[in-house]
Amino acid sequence: AIKLPSIITILVVTVALSVGLTLSFLAQQSLAVAAGEKLVALTDTRKQTLSAYLNTIRSDLRLKAEHPFVLKALKSFLSGWKSLRENQETQLQKFYIQDNPHPTGRKYELDMAEDGSAYSTIHKRYHPLFRSFLLGKGYSDLLMVNPKGDVVYSVTKQTDFAANLMRGPLKDTGIARVFQAARDNPSPGFQAFSDFEIYSPAGDQAASFLAAPVLSKTGKLTGVLIIQIPV
Repeated sequence: AIKLPSIITILVVTVALSVGLTLSFLAQQSLAVAAGEKLVALTDTRKQTLSAYLNTIRSDLRLKAEHPFVLKALKSFLSGWKSLRENQETQLQKFYIQDNPHPTGRKYELDMAEDGSAYSTIHKRYHPLFRSFLLGKGYSDLLMVNPKGDVVYSVTKQTDFAANLMRGPLKDTGIARVFQAARDNPSPGFQAFSDFEIYSPAGDQAASFLAAPVLSKTGKLTGVLIIQIPV
């Protein structure tokens, strides 16, 4: 009268607990699988979005690098750079960064420095157009570099403007690597990409770069066009 009901009760409780724990375990597994599938789907979506964005940048860079207007502008900046004769980095950083009346982050608002140089006349002619392109696309910077590695033009005027990418503090950075790759592969459609890494001219923020060679009508390397990609 006592033992049998007790045994039956214990068995029923044991089975109930076993079933409950099993169902709970299966439910947790199901939730984990669903969460994993959702995460994979989200990752695939982000991957596709990022891939599409990078393809857009590549397309923009290709169109710019191959456009006659950009070739003409680069040749003009090269001429303006040479007209300064010496200490170009010191002169241009003084006129367009140190003496620039606009605050850091908005140095691009200056169209022409009051130094009376041929370079500044050229800068006034082309800068508003490149600035409009940059702001419209949301890129961090657009730079033109001569074959020696001198940054002859920059929209945003970070401290890499007028600097040389082959020597000094920038020689081991992503921008220097993509410049070298583009310079050493002067063929239509070639592009070099650097992954995100800390970049001191960008205020020690992460920066990535995409570069393409700019070729003359005869296919000769004129310089390198570089886009700085925002985080």
